[in-house]
Amino acid sequence: MIALKSVQGRFALEAAQNMLTPEGKTDLSDGGVTALAGYMACIVLGGPWATMDEWGKGSLLDFDNPALADYITSEYWNPLRGNRPGGLDTAIVGRLAGPYKNIFGKTKVSSGKLAGRNLEKMAEEGKLRNPEDYLPKPPSHAMQRAARELMNGPFQKEILTAVAKMPWGMFFVCTED
Repeated sequence: MIALKSVQGRFALEAAQNMLTPEGKTDLSDGGVTALAGYMACIVLGGPWATMDEWGKGSLLDFDNPALADYITSEYWNPLRGNRPGGLDTAIVGRLAGPYKNIFGKTKVSSGKLAGRNLEKMAEEGKLRNPEDYLPKPPSHAMQRAARELMNGPFQKEILTAVAKMPWGMFFVCTED
């Protein structure tokens, strides 16, 4: 368990260091250690900021995101982004008038004045307040890189150390047979 917690901590630290945004760096947390499908699993949780940092945002969103299909069919997705000729368009666009839930689960209200308009382009042209909120972000793949880096040495070292320190004698029972 100590080895797993150590690896979990190293993974979270490595992922945070590889994140591109300050919000992503602080949006990771310890999800505990649990038994999962017959294995012990260390969980590092990432919220919306970490998700956007990992997979990108807007027109730079990575289509290989395994949760993308669920996001697109969720209440958080702006249906005006939808499918356009040539495939899925993930550019950030204005919403229809009315209430909606954003990726943080907060209910907001759109005036609808910019419904369907490309807010990324408008932000780049300086036509929006808080343009950084509408600019696309490239994916960092920080968590994937952290996992690869751990598998290339530190993880094996932690396991070997744990096995070497294992009090094997506590698991053997002598019988008269």
